[in-house]
Amino acid sequence: MFPLRAIALQILFLLLSIAIEAVILHRKLKVSPQQSVQFATSINLLSTVLGWLVLFSVLTIPFGLPPSWSLNLDVALLNFVLFNQLSSSTASTLIFLGFITFFASFLVKQLGLLFLKWLLQPTLNFRPLSQPNPVKYVMRDPRTKIQGDALPQAAAILEANAWSYSAIVLVLVVRFVIENATG
Repeated sequence: MFPLRAIALQILFLLLSIAIEAVILHRKLKVSPQQSVQFATSINLLSTVLGWLVLFSVLTIPFGLPPSWSLNLDVALLNFVLFNQLSSSTASTLIFLGFITFFASFLVKQLGLLFLKWLLQPTLNFRPLSQPNPVKYVMRDPRTKIQGDALPQAAAILEANAWSYSAIVLVLVVRFVIENATG
């Protein structure tokens, strides 16, 4: 059986995250709308691919947990992701995993955006000056530029991630309530 419902939900969540995060990145980082959509798409796809890789590696690699715990966690994750079944005993574990994935995706998105900016940084063109101008050189701390760029970017990524995760949780809650009310 092919998990079409999980794939459709993942596509919905990606589209929702990209739309929300692109708006926030556009406003907070002062980039063009096209660049913000490209950044949001790239970092969300990176985060999603890494998330699925981690999920499947958790399901296949024993981490020294007792077999009953590992099996229960595997079954709980698969039941929730593929079949939308949530038991009360696994709800706290899934909520804890949700917090972990929030901060892990924030870190992946932050590093991904830093890598994208580094990769897309225009090459420096050195042009000879036509006439020498006296230039005053002021000693500055090189960390100031990095901190000046990194802090607003981290705040923008954190805000964008929080809004997109909130929207995803809202969709999951509405979906869960509708399915339990009809079923």
